[in-house]
Amino acid sequence: MSNELVIQHPQLPLRAYPKDKLQSEMDIFSKWINDLLGLTGVDAAKRLLIALPAVEKHFWSLGFQEVEKAFTMYVDGQLKTQPLPNYFTRILVGQIFKEYKEQKTKKQMKYDNYTSPEEIDFIMSEAVDRIHKDYIQNKCITESCHHVYDHLFEQGKLPTEKEYKIDIFERACEIRERELMQERHFHNKKQIDEVLNNIKKDGLVKNIAKKLVLEDYFKTLKQ
Repeated sequence: MSNELVIQHPQLPLRAYPKDKLQSEMDIFSKWINDLLGLTGVDAAKRLLIALPAVEKHFWSLGFQEVEKAFTMYVDGQLKTQPLPNYFTRILVGQIFKEYKEQKTKKQMKYDNYTSPEEIDFIMSEAVDRIHKDYIQNKCITESCHHVYDHLFEQGKLPTEKEYKIDIFERACEIRERELMQERHFHNKKQIDEVLNNIKKDGLVKNIAKKLVLEDYFKTLKQ
């Protein structure tokens, strides 16, 4: 089968495309995302140019069919990040990827599909091992890991001290604050103060906190 036929398969991972064909498909995707998000103006065009390489980086194991599905879910309000018109950044691409993979993982791991506690333990053990390897390789966790946190917490393997939880939450707020400051363009101090005052209500802070706890946990394990 020729490359011309192979690459027409919508589920073919981006990593499997020949370089020239991937660029061609990315050009098509660029026009599609431009229309989907209603991108207009010079600034939007610049942000699009900077963000497109992140699509290849994050979605490399998925096909264009799933890439378009992820961004369509974002626009339709089916992900945690609220959609904004005429807005597309490299940070947003990473966030959409994380949230899409998180939803996909949850659907794949519905416990109703397993018939015994032993099977559930086996699945979760593999998930813990995968996230641990991700941490070792990257010195941080890059995958969706909330289900792993919940599993280890239920097993009593994660710390529950009040002082530690307060420290983790403050660290998570600082990280989310930096993310928001990078991805938004503020025009006055009032806008900045509003973001800072509402940071503790941001839904992503809890997810960041879980990731930090897991990273601290994996630090204590023998590599």
